[in-house]
Amino acid sequence: MREAWMDKRQLAHELGISVRTVERLHLPHMRVGGQNRYHMSEVENFLRVGENADNVVQLHPRPGREAA
Repeated sequence: MREAWMDKRQLAHELGISVRTVERLHLPHMRVGGQNRYHMSEVENFLRVGENADNVVQLHPRPGREAA
């Protein structure tokens, strides 16, 4: 069975985040009719493996400060 496409409002609702957060995350999507459409399985996979992606910046404590 083929997975249905969701718009950013539907995706935001499913993930429990704001529409603006969906926009900021640059999640995998397809442009359809000038709007982004998402497959939940692709988004979940992206979020699951995103920790290992090259574009993720690792944060380190400043020298002289202990990590909280």
